[in-house]
Amino acid sequence: PSSTYGQLTLPCASTYSTVQSVASFDLTDSSVYVNLTQVQAAGNGTTDTIFGVTSNNGQYVWFQVANSQLITLDTTTGSTTTRPYDPIAHQFLRIRANGSGTMWWESSPDASTWIQVATSTGSGLSVGNAQVYFSCGYDGVEDNPLPAMFTDLNLPPSLPTRTAVIPVSRKTGPMALRRRIMRRQQPVYPTLANGYIVDSTIAVTASRTAN
Repeated sequence: PSSTYGQLTLPCASTYSTVQSVASFDLTDSSVYVNLTQVQAAGNGTTDTIFGVTSNNGQYVWFQVANSQLITLDTTTGSTTTRPYDPIAHQFLRIRANGSGTMWWESSPDASTWIQVATSTGSGLSVGNAQVYFSCGYDGVEDNPLPAMFTDLNLPPSLPTRTAVIPVSRKTGPMALRRRIMRRQQPVYPTLANGYIVDSTIAVTASRTAN
């Protein structure tokens, strides 16, 4: 497994590549979602891409993409559903929970509008002590399947760079057609002015003492 600029890549191997968060979080009346940017081809039908949550009692609630199907599963109750996997409609996958054992599996094409995929009640998952779980692998014979890629964990999708063109009448010279790249505003870092470091985040208290 590797992580680069917020993207987690899990090789699809027969030993299964698995990553689980070290820190726990409280999923009660909350949610966790991810952008599933790449899954393996169906291949021979034995590949799995998994995103979900687990707890210290060894139970899982997850999404699983297998053999071109999107599967939901709660191992504490055995509740499961299956439907055709749509890489656009199911690009973002989200799991929600309340404090009464109800779980929701939801999907979205843009992390803005969510559609319920499944729900179940009576879950025994310890939602107050949950960890995020990712896995990818196969349990049969596959020929170099693609890795699984995840990004934007609990983040809106990365905004693409926008290009603005300012039209003018001239084609050459200083007033020619100009192309500007507009990016998201960046943080302002301390600067050096007249030999001093300028940082507005530092509070200074000064006093004068008579000689």
